[in-house]
Amino acid sequence: MNDAGAYLTAAMLYETNRELFSYIMKDWKSYLRPGEVNLVAGNIVDWHLHQKTLVPAGPEEFYDRLISGFKYLNGGDKCQGVFWHDLSRGLWGRKGPYPLLEWAIAGASAYSKVRELWETTPLRLKIKAPPKVSYGQNFKVKVSLKNVGKEKVENLLVSFFPTEGVHFQSLNERRLKSIDKDSSEEVTFEVKLNKVSPQRAYRHMVAVKVHWVEEGKECKLVTFAYVSGKR
Repeated sequence: MNDAGAYLTAAMLYETNRELFSYIMKDWKSYLRPGEVNLVAGNIVDWHLHQKTLVPAGPEEFYDRLISGFKYLNGGDKCQGVFWHDLSRGLWGRKGPYPLLEWAIAGASAYSKVRELWETTPLRLKIKAPPKVSYGQNFKVKVSLKNVGKEKVENLLVSFFPTEGVHFQSLNERRLKSIDKDSSEEVTFEVKLNKVSPQRAYRHMVAVKVHWVEEGKECKLVTFAYVSGKR
């Protein structure tokens, strides 16, 4: 495809099953040298075209295919970018048991990861949660931020997304005055699972966003993880 003089080859990464997708990621580099084409990796919000996967969750698979494609499709090197194909499907498409917010968070997380891999953002954002917790039991979600840039990052706001089946036990925002270069900070949120959801294999998304202003420009990073509920 081309637009405004830019030519791109768009690889769509849905419909194929996980086994074949993994094979493509390994085999593709035999057919393409790094930098030979302007290649971008794309995916779509459609649970059916992701084989109605529950483990991993649909949004997890959506994210993983975007990032795997970005890392490996360009002859084993990074692609020129990623894209979310046919945005309107997020509104009326086959989202399965996952609300639009979770698909959107997964997409935003993919864009955040691409910025990290391109080294165009000074921060590295990670989230850590227990893989399995009992319903109704409080647990902690830890969010770490590392400044790998050349300057101090100031006035950060870390926000916890209100995802389905996850209830805040504490404030859903934390403010950080600053993070010096080559330094890290960690914030903790206390939450619990409050909705038993067999239709989604008892798995729930915990997700955060960090926001700051850099040279007058608003900057954001997003990340997520899934936690399994024990009945």
